[in-house]
Amino acid sequence: MKKRIFAGLILASMLISVIPNVFADEINETYDDIKFTNTCETAADGVTLNDGAPDGSKYYTTGGTDLYGDAAEYRNIGGIEADTSEDYMWEADIKFDALYSGFTIKDKANKKVDTCIRRYDEEDGTSKLAVQTGGEAYTRYDVIDAEAWYHITLIGQYGTTAPLKMEVYKWEDGNLTLVNEYDNINKRNNVAAAYLAIQPNTSVDNVKITKLGADTLTVSTLPADTAEINAGSSVNMQFTATRNGRDINKPEVEWKVFENGDEITDESVTVSAAGELKAAVDCADKTVTVKAISVEKGNVEGSYDLTIKAVNLDNEKFDTLSLSADNDYVREGEPLSLTVSATKNGENVDLSDGDIVWEFYNEDNIQEIGNQYISVKDNTLYVTNKVISQKIVVHAESASGVVSASLPVTVKATDAVDVGETGTKDRLLVSDACEKIIDGVTINQGSWDSSHYYYFDKAQDMANVGNVTEDIIIEADIKFTQENSGIKLRNNGNTKEGGQIAFQGNKIGRIASGNKFNSFANGDTNSWYHIEIVARCGSDNSYGKAYIYKYDENGNRVNPDDSTSNKPAEGTLDLRTMSAIAFNHIELQPGTGIDNIRIMKLVPDDVTLSLSANTVFAGGNVQASYSVSRKGAEIPSFPVSRLNWAVYDADDKYPADTDLITIDPSGLVTVDATASEQKVYIRVTLSESGIYQSLPLEIKGSDIFTVTGFGVNEENTAITELKVEKNFFYSGDVVFVVAMYDTNGVLMNVAIRNMRDNTLAVSENKISIDDVELPEDFGSVKAMVWTSLGN
Repeated sequence: MKKRIFAGLILASMLISVIPNVFADEINETYDDIKFTNTCETAADGVTLNDGAPDGSKYYTTGGTDLYGDAAEYRNIGGIEADTSEDYMWEADIKFDALYSGFTIKDKANKKVDTCIRRYDEEDGTSKLAVQTGGEAYTRYDVIDAEAWYHITLIGQYGTTAPLKMEVYKWEDGNLTLVNEYDNINKRNNVAAAYLAIQPNTSVDNVKITKLGADTLTVSTLPADTAEINAGSSVNMQFTATRNGRDINKPEVEWKVFENGDEITDESVTVSAAGELKAAVDCADKTVTVKAISVEKGNVEGSYDLTIKAVNLDNEKFDTLSLSADNDYVREGEPLSLTVSATKNGENVDLSDGDIVWEFYNEDNIQEIGNQYISVKDNTLYVTNKVISQKIVVHAESASGVVSASLPVTVKATDAVDVGETGTKDRLLVSDACEKIIDGVTINQGSWDSSHYYYFDKAQDMANVGNVTEDIIIEADIKFTQENSGIKLRNNGNTKEGGQIAFQGNKIGRIASGNKFNSFANGDTNSWYHIEIVARCGSDNSYGKAYIYKYDENGNRVNPDDSTSNKPAEGTLDLRTMSAIAFNHIELQPGTGIDNIRIMKLVPDDVTLSLSANTVFAGGNVQASYSVSRKGAEIPSFPVSRLNWAVYDADDKYPADTDLITIDPSGLVTVDATASEQKVYIRVTLSESGIYQSLPLEIKGSDIFTVTGFGVNEENTAITELKVEKNFFYSGDVVFVVAMYDTNGVLMNVAIRNMRDNTLAVSENKISIDDVELPEDFGSVKAMVWTSLGN
């Protein structure tokens, strides 16, 4: 049963009989699911309960003065249990009693504002229905009567780029009359939504939130319009979903195949959960009906008729084929050996050159990839470094295509690894070869590598990586087909944007603040380009760099301006509002073709260390500084949190076993005053890769003087001089003391020399002293130095 979208759930039967069918969109209870209603009939805190709603029922009025007054918006009107980005209808009866009255769609946590429907008063005193698009910005629509009741519906998806629709109706004499319909309604922060908040000075009734379901599924094939397939082959089924003739989110479906109304269960024809229909090689002639059946409310279904043609295997060299390999992956430099086996009537068949045809399909096994850099030679699978990480399906087929086998294989990159793996390579967050069918995107053959690519005729999000504030690399192959085509960096919820690369006037460049265009390189609408963005968002040290290559006719990357091999055009990006917020995904602009998207966490491959001094006295400090780079390009303001500092021994082999020499996270080396003279190494290590550099640091004793030796007479019976190293300038009094001890450590004799220190140079000195006789039975001699600064 269809139920018109009018606000009142409690109506007099008289009113129901006279309300005309004026709604452009109707709730159909077969497919649509009403998730929340509030008829505003019972008393509630924070609102006044009144009589006299246009449907004859009660209604609520909120208090307050204006948008920024003390009164808060009324959130207790209610909503659904969790935020949603699915197709929904949000509706309510509203009377705009004062300036800025209305309602707002919000997320469950009440942190983000979606669509704000408000009353806006012009200077001439007229009141307009308005959508608030910013802190003080409004888009004004029709003139409204402040004394009249309206019914507002918002239809579409929050948290996606899909356009939102608004329908406005007016209550007049118990009837609803359509005022206007509007498309592309502003979503403000555009986050997934959960409830309506009612603004101060607003009368409200009959709030309803409805999940909209598909009422039609249209099944098709890929390749399109396939009417017949041979036994032993397959075709891929797909479907679109609509509601009242408009595209809607696809529901979850079950695929089934029927013959003469009965489901086929004998395996002669099967269809996978992904929609791949296969006919067994021994399948007889038949016509089947393939159905996509929604598992959501209403179980709406779509169907497609297909003819299966039996094949004659008598002339085939083999009637079964199998394909296997020792590994499940391949990468450049690591080809994968494939084992192909065939039988005929149960007997093994020896295969010769030309018996097998090789093809490569996407991971869903839906369509052939066509990438010229994937190949099989002598039953060995090869890829080059021009093939990014992806999952593929390798097909081995007979020359006729009747008998086939397939094998899933993962292509792995040589220059990056998955998150969680270690080493010196970048960490892959996204690697998308643009071969899968996705909603709202056209998939075309004919990228620079002969594979498929995505084409966007409207803005659409891609490659969500969560919230990332670390250094990232965004790589993509791009074809600019019209003005302003290109790519933007986006945050979660699409409230911020920046780092935009665009095409304008046969130039490729950035969009900066104020929508100012700055050119990086020449461009055209026929060529393919490789774009690399290196950036850090959401940080005090945010930055963005762009590197742009052009693909030549041989698939090599060259400079867009002078065709120099492997030389990019470079430019600095304006991150704009993305500089202060985490990166989440990219947004493709209308008219953009894109292929081979990769997003990676950057892992530097080199670190350079420097010290403010190579020598330090005990009790002093040395500042260590560093620079970090990847592929020769310095990474600005690399976070110290991604570094490890350490002090190593004199051979730079092991961590130094001392707590008298320390280094803090900023690289400040502190040497305790009691540290002995020694050589150590200061080491900085990149925590993700283990790459490091060490530099030596000489530590000198903190004493002004160090006695390095004694001079004796020719008979070796008396000490005649001291060898003294002066470490730094000092001009005060100094006393040199020589003491002799017996073998038990008992003092036997002492000699003293007083002098002014400024007579000694900073370096090695020889100081004569009166002959100090060495007793025949002495055990040891010690020297001590006394100054006014210490001893």
